[in-house]
Amino acid sequence: MNYFSRKNIIGWIVGILIIVNIGAISVFAYHIYFKKDFSEHRPQQPGPDSFMVHELGFDKMQSEQFAVLKKAHMDKVHAFVAQIKQEKKLLADGVISETVDTLKLDTIADKIGVLYASIRKANTRHYLELKKICTPEQQKKLAEIFGNIFCCDDKMDCRDKGKGQHHCRMENEPEGCKSKEKSTY
Repeated sequence: MNYFSRKNIIGWIVGILIIVNIGAISVFAYHIYFKKDFSEHRPQQPGPDSFMVHELGFDKMQSEQFAVLKKAHMDKVHAFVAQIKQEKKLLADGVISETVDTLKLDTIADKIGVLYASIRKANTRHYLELKKICTPEQQKKLAEIFGNIFCCDDKMDCRDKGKGQHHCRMENEPEGCKSKEKSTY
């Protein structure tokens, strides 16, 4: 009997493929039915919320208040961002259109500026609301964190772009913006 004839080679290949497929299906079935929670094996990355809670040393009640304030703030900011995207789309459409209406483009640009200012105001109000739930010691830490955030904005030199705002350095930093601690909030 010749094990390496054309018929036998095709039979061996089909047999091996069947065994591999059965093995793969078994592995998937095992993971689906016996290992329901894959997240328990994944290390948890601390997010900005847990950073703030940990850094400021919030107790359970403060953490709950923080979560409510953060959600309300983010909902507000996301609404502004959505409006900014719509206005930027209108601006882009207006710029590339055959007949450019500069007055309309200026109005849209002004709307975008107002929306950015609204985000800045919302951030300021959010800080003031957070300050209310903090103890005096926590307020000092909060001031350090938000001081870096508020100052790292215009006229900045971001040497490590893509690594978050805490890598930004302003050319002439105001006194309140200089901090030894780096913020990731």
